[in-house]
Amino acid sequence: PVSTTTRPVTVTADVEVNRLWEKVKYSIIFLIISFSYPIFATEGNTIKLNYSGSFRVRSFLLGRDVLLNRQTPTEPIYDKELEQQQRSEAVQQLFTDEISQRILGNPSLITPNKEELQFHDSRVLLNVNFITSKYFDALWGFQVGNLLFGGRGLSATDRDSPYIVGGGSGGEIRQTSAVNLQTNFLYINAKIPQKSFTARVGLQLFTSVKGRVLFARGTGFRMTKDFNAYNLGIELGGIRGRDRLFYDGDNNGFNDTSPVSLNIYYWKVKLNLVPNIRHELYSYYSQDSDNTDAQQETGILFWHGWFNEFNFRKYSFVLHGVLNHGRVRSSNPLRDSSGNIIFRKTDRHAIKGGLFDASFTYFFPRKRTLSFIVIGTTGRPGYEADGVESSYRGNGYRHLYPDFGISNVAIDWAGGYALFSANRMNGLYEVGSYFNFLLFNRIEATVGLYQLRSMLSPHIENNREFNLDNYKKTSTYFGDEANLNLRWNVFSDFQLIFRSAHFVARDGLKTLNDTLYGKFINEAFLTAQLQF
Repeated sequence: PVSTTTRPVTVTADVEVNRLWEKVKYSIIFLIISFSYPIFATEGNTIKLNYSGSFRVRSFLLGRDVLLNRQTPTEPIYDKELEQQQRSEAVQQLFTDEISQRILGNPSLITPNKEELQFHDSRVLLNVNFITSKYFDALWGFQVGNLLFGGRGLSATDRDSPYIVGGGSGGEIRQTSAVNLQTNFLYINAKIPQKSFTARVGLQLFTSVKGRVLFARGTGFRMTKDFNAYNLGIELGGIRGRDRLFYDGDNNGFNDTSPVSLNIYYWKVKLNLVPNIRHELYSYYSQDSDNTDAQQETGILFWHGWFNEFNFRKYSFVLHGVLNHGRVRSSNPLRDSSGNIIFRKTDRHAIKGGLFDASFTYFFPRKRTLSFIVIGTTGRPGYEADGVESSYRGNGYRHLYPDFGISNVAIDWAGGYALFSANRMNGLYEVGSYFNFLLFNRIEATVGLYQLRSMLSPHIENNREFNLDNYKKTSTYFGDEANLNLRWNVFSDFQLIFRSAHFVARDGLKTLNDTLYGKFINEAFLTAQLQF
C-alpha cells in the first residue's frame, strides 16, 4: 500500500523537474545567444570584436664592472676627517667579519665589483577592441609578465628583491605568489567620422612626437580634429598623472582637503602643407602639488616644442627643439656640521632649459641607409656643491615623462643594462651614427657607433672616491659604445631579434657615479616574438 501511494507522486515530481530543466536550459541558450550576438555580429563591414597582441621570450647575457648608479651620498662633505674615519672603520669591520667567517669555514662575505648574468624571461600582450557602432568603441589591453624563469614573485614588502630583474614576477617552482597581470589600456572612443573628430577617455598612451617630452600610459582624455582640406590636425588633451586626494595624513578619520595631485594638459598642431615636409607645434603644461615622491618637487612647468621633418628621394633630416621653463620648489633642509637635519625648508627655482634633437639619413640602393643623430639637454648633470641637483640651476632642463632609446646601453629602454633612461638625461647629449643594411638578403642588420658626453662636467666637490685627493679630475667625456642589432622576419608573424652592445666608460661617468673603478659594459640578448 505504501509503494502504490507514493509512486504517482515520484513520477509527477520527476516530470515537473524535467519540464523545469527544459525551460531553464532553453532560457540559458537564449541568453547566451542574446549576449553573444552583439559581440560577434557585424554591421556593414565593421567587425564587433578585434584583438591583437604578441608573445615574447628573451634570453639575456650581461656583464659589467661599471656602476649603473651612484652608491655614495650626494650631500656636501661637512667633516672630511670624520667621514674618512667612519669609512676606515667600516672597511676594517668588513675584514674582521670576513676573517671570522673564514675561520668558521663559511663562504666569503665579500663579492667582486664585477658581474656576469644569464637569465630568461617571457611576456604576453593582448589588446581587445570592442566595436559597438561606427560612433563608439572601447579597448582593453593587458600584459602578463615579464615572467622571469625561476624567479620569485614580486613581493609587496620587498619591492627591491634581488630575484627580480626589470618588471618581473613568478616563475619559481611551487611558488605561491601569483603571476602579475597588468592593465595597460582601458578606454572608450567616441567618433564622428563625417567630421573627422575623435574623443577618447580612460587609461591610454599619451605621446609627444618621437616621445621626446612625453611617452607614458595615463588616465585622461584627448580630442583630435582633422581638417583634411588644409592638411591640418589639432589635438587637445589632459592627464590625471597622480592623485593623493584620498589621503588622511593626520588620521582624524577624514580625507585631507588640500589637493595633492599632478595634472598635465597639452595641445598639438600638425601641419603637412607640402607632401614631403611635416611640421608639428605643441605645448605641455604640468601642475604638480604632490611632494610625497622621492624628489619632493612641486611647481608648474611648461614645454614648448617645434618639430620639422623633411623627406626627399635621396635623404631626409629632422630638426626638433624644445623650450622648458617654469617655477618649482624642491626640498633642501638645513644641516649642522655633522650633516644632521636641523630644519626642513624648500628652495624656489626658476627653470629655463632646452632639448635639442637632430638627425640626418641618406638612402642608398638595396635598402641601405646611413644615419647621423644628436640629442641632448642643456645644463649640468649631477649635483651642486650644496647637494642640490644641478638641473635646477644654470639653464638646466627638467623632464616630464619621456621614454625613448638611442643606443643599447647608454640611453636605453630595452630591458637589460641602461646607464641613463630618457628621464635622467639632465645635461647629457649623445652623438652617433648607424648603418642599416640587409644581411643575406633576409636579415635586417644595424651597426652603430655612439659617444656619450655632458654639456658641462659634473662637479667633483661632493665625491668620496673620484676626487682630487685621489688625483682625479672631472670630465665631460662619459664613454663610447658600439652596437650590433639583427632582425630576422622568419615568417610574417614570427621574428627573431638580436641586440648587443659594448660600452667603454670614461672619466665623466666615473665622476658622476663617484667611483674609481670600472671599464666596460657588455650586453646581448635574443628575442623570439610571435605576433597575432
